[in-house]
Amino acid sequence: HQTVTTKQIEDYMSEMSQIDLTEFFNQYLRTTQIPTLEYKIKGNEISYHWTHIVERFDMPVKISNSDVWLFPKSEWKTEKLKNGLENNFHIDRNFYIKEKRMD
Repeated sequence: HQTVTTKQIEDYMSEMSQIDLTEFFNQYLRTTQIPTLEYKIKGNEISYHWTHIVERFDMPVKISNSDVWLFPKSEWKTEKLKNGLENNFHIDRNFYIKEKRMD
């Protein structure tokens, strides 16, 4: 048994997941900002990006009731949605983010 630091826990989680989680921890542990996914849907195309994030924040999110993942960045991205997803678009509620439709 020993006392460990936050950094040791973060490093361990990054090592075990084989993903650099530095910016994830910076976002959720070191700031009060909740990441906001801003998006616009036009026809079957979606444009989206993150706001209220720390620099280099990078977290994919899953669309509810589908197997579709979005990979937002701070810059706007546009892609086509699978049929029907544009009619009832929401991010899986297991992600601690805000959604903001910009129509």
